[in-house]
Amino acid sequence: MGINYSLLWGAILVVSNFLATISIASAETIQRNFILNSNGNQSFETLLKQAESFLENSINQEFAQNPEATEVAIMILGEHQGQIVPLLHAIVSRSVWQQDLTKSDWLSYFSRSEILLGFRDSQANSPQPKLRDSFEDALVNDPAFRDD
Repeated sequence: MGINYSLLWGAILVVSNFLATISIASAETIQRNFILNSNGNQSFETLLKQAESFLENSINQEFAQNPEATEVAIMILGEHQGQIVPLLHAIVSRSVWQQDLTKSDWLSYFSRSEILLGFRDSQANSPQPKLRDSFEDALVNDPAFRDD
């Protein structure tokens, strides 16, 4: 009885392991990276709109062409004057894609792309840090400083 019982449990474990492997293997994440080249006179806003449109079309195409895909991850890189920088990134599950939510629900932007690609001067638009007159002034204005 003990050997038959062990063989039965062994068979059950083998079958359950096989079924778990099949279900894991059927779930597929597709990852793609694309580079969009900017024209010399193209603005950053135009490049970004082109990237958004390309990303949305790519996600639709991946889910349509790959019915076994459960998730699509796409990174759009922008190229301008020899610099290549990430612009957009999206990770979308099939269920979210089928709900037809707005792309802002699954789309991530890289905030420094415009500066890194050279479309905007970082010094002109970034706030300058305030310089302190002295170390003592810094301590007096610090809420954690006690002058007892």
